[in-house]
Amino acid sequence: VFSVGISGDGRWSCAGTCGGKLYKFLTETGEPLWEYTTPGFAGAERQVGVFSDGYVVAGGRGGIYVFEP
Repeated sequence: VFSVGISGDGRWSCAGTCGGKLYKFLTETGEPLWEYTTPGFAGAERQVGVFSDGYVVAGGRGGIYVFEP
């Protein structure tokens, strides 16, 4: 795991791992909600953040990604 983000209200968490993989979880249960692999392992797993409304932002060498709730 390169980076972890937790929303301000603690409801959502996300993680970025090697190989450009991003994951979003419901923090309370640890239930995985989705997984995304950046095209060509773009390096977006380096910095992740999640907001209280469920939006996820990820970025790194390869660009910036924004995911809707």
